[in-house]
Amino acid sequence: MFTRGRLLLALFTGLALTTVGGAMVVARLDAVERRLEAALVSATASPARLYAQPYTVRTHGAYSPHTLEQELQRLGYRAVPQTPMPGTYVRDGATVRVHLRRAQDEVETRVRVVHPDRDSRAEVRDADGRLRAALTLEPFELGALGPYPDRRAEPVPTQLVAMLLAVEDRRFERHAGIDVRAVARAAWRNLRAGRIVEGGSTVSQQLARTLLADSRRTWSRKLDEALAAGLLERRLGKRGVLERYLDEVYLGEREGRPVRGFAAGARHWFGRPLGELDTAELALLVALVRGPSYYHPARAPERARARRDHVLRIAATAGVLPDDAARAAAARPLGLVAPRSSLAWHGVRERVLRELAGAGFEPAALPSAAVYTTIRPWEQDAAQAAIADGLTDLERRFATRVAPGLQAAVAVVGDDGAIHALVGGRVPDAGFNRAMDARRPIGSLVKPFVFLAALDSGGYHPASLVDTLAHDWYLDDGRVWRPADAVQAPALPLVRALAESSNRAAVNVGADVGLASVLDTLHALGLERAVRPAPALLLGALDLSPLEVASLYAGLANGGQRVRPYAVERVRTADGGDHGLPTTPAPAVARGTVHELAHMLVQTVERGTGRPLRRWLPAQVRVGGKTGTSSDGRDAWFAGFGQRHAIAVWVGRDDFRPTPLDGARGAAPLWGRVAHALQIEGWEPLPAPGLVAYWIDRDTGIVVPDACGGLAMQVLVAREVPLPWSGTCLPAMALGPVPAPLVVAGAVP
Repeated sequence: MFTRGRLLLALFTGLALTTVGGAMVVARLDAVERRLEAALVSATASPARLYAQPYTVRTHGAYSPHTLEQELQRLGYRAVPQTPMPGTYVRDGATVRVHLRRAQDEVETRVRVVHPDRDSRAEVRDADGRLRAALTLEPFELGALGPYPDRRAEPVPTQLVAMLLAVEDRRFERHAGIDVRAVARAAWRNLRAGRIVEGGSTVSQQLARTLLADSRRTWSRKLDEALAAGLLERRLGKRGVLERYLDEVYLGEREGRPVRGFAAGARHWFGRPLGELDTAELALLVALVRGPSYYHPARAPERARARRDHVLRIAATAGVLPDDAARAAAARPLGLVAPRSSLAWHGVRERVLRELAGAGFEPAALPSAAVYTTIRPWEQDAAQAAIADGLTDLERRFATRVAPGLQAAVAVVGDDGAIHALVGGRVPDAGFNRAMDARRPIGSLVKPFVFLAALDSGGYHPASLVDTLAHDWYLDDGRVWRPADAVQAPALPLVRALAESSNRAAVNVGADVGLASVLDTLHALGLERAVRPAPALLLGALDLSPLEVASLYAGLANGGQRVRPYAVERVRTADGGDHGLPTTPAPAVARGTVHELAHMLVQTVERGTGRPLRRWLPAQVRVGGKTGTSSDGRDAWFAGFGQRHAIAVWVGRDDFRPTPLDGARGAAPLWGRVAHALQIEGWEPLPAPGLVAYWIDRDTGIVVPDACGGLAMQVLVAREVPLPWSGTCLPAMALGPVPAPLVVAGAVP
């Protein structure tokens, strides 16, 4: 029996407990609200994305229907009998009809070959037959930078929303964040089954769980989740909750970051925008909501398919899909795209990070930014395949003398310094990138710059006779150095000395113009590292990476302009800012002088140590380049250029062991394979008034009337330079004045 005192005590105790409990709930609600507020702000960020150069086919430009189709498939375009929607294409022989995704190109674009039997030139026309200048695809995404989850903003198909709500939250429009009826139904079914067979969480609760990032299986987490669900519905409304859910639901993992939202899931699993998926593919995305790891389509395809078909049956029962449409979708395969390895782009990503840091950008400070690079995926793939095939061929040909472990690296650079491809090894590797970071002795690759310094001095021209006799060099430590040479002749024209890679000619010419002049030439064309001026420099005692070498040779292809290699073209930030990063090539060496040297390098390929690569190129495509070999064949090199590319190839071993390969046998054939795969254009000199082309005798440098059965060599020489002339091929019977110019530079045969 309660006394009055006990009754008052009970009332006060109840009131106190109610007050304390209410205060605790309010405090809990306040804490959840603060966490939710922070999560809603950060949930809008996505990583900065790396984009490659877009593939373009130009009217009257070189055209390969196979390459175009490869790029369409890389971008997720589907081959179909007709092109009724964006993201599809039809190929009929050499003709490809494309329906582009971009809104401004909502008409079909046709591409076809003109005279495919002659020169494989393209003609681009729209659906009405009107000639267009070009067809440009959207840029391929190479990867992502920064700590943020993979999110995308794309319209969501109504069919997907309907299937999602039918499966995950049928009473979404009628509850206030928590569906008591669904909780009770799930509890009863789980009790009857003796295990968890159904959950009762609403879309609002699932969104709350994602935003709070709390995976604990505790009652306190459930309470926080319920409170957050109510807060979300009150703050965002039904439409806002659904939109956030569609953008935030977890659907797997890519490149070590969570894939958030259906738009990102569509790209991850199917390689296409969400709006291009069919019913079966949309149903699989809905199926993954229950557990992307458990229903992982690649690791557990049967389980994933069973869950997808279950989603289709629920959708049909709910009236979202007609029965026949659900059955047809269930009969389709999963349709996953093969995961695109990011290993091939590892070197690119590292290069981009360095350039962004140098420009004051950090990936963490670039949420939702777009980083546009100079990388050309079709060139990267072509170079990678050429290197793999070339190394296999070398190992077959030199099987008894090449131990396992032969490696190669390639850097492809535009004549403006833009990095087109970086191949770090025979297979894509996320480790050390040899093209960018492996610095090895370049050997005779340095000789063109020795001879360029000589030409620039005014004391030499390509037909000058140069001394190839051995001379002693007295070093600072008292030792005597005498370079060896395979070329046995007392003197040779400069062009032949370069073509046959005469060591003594390079050393003697370098000694005459001075080591300082050679170094000045290298630095003028882009060499950034400090180099000690030792005589061995003239034979390639200089450690460089393939990327550094390709950049130097780009200066020979572009008429003597210094370039700095770059991979980042521009950065577009989330606020709309557009920041361009590349440097502009700057004149470094006189164009005419560089053209003389570049033409000598063309002769090196036509009649010198670079001849092994000729079999890979059409006869009309002329390129310039130079072999290089370090001591004992530890490093084999070839560097060269066409009209718009400079390419450097290195072959060797990571453990520095010798190989039987030199630049001609090891690197030149691989360079030819790469140039062939890239469909490289032949080099032609830019206009340089005053240069004239002559044929000269390969032994004496005397001008002769023609190629003399392949025994003469062609040179570009300044018009005012006096040259001895013979009216016939060897032997020269009579010498006379220099004849009229044969060909003006710029139209060299």
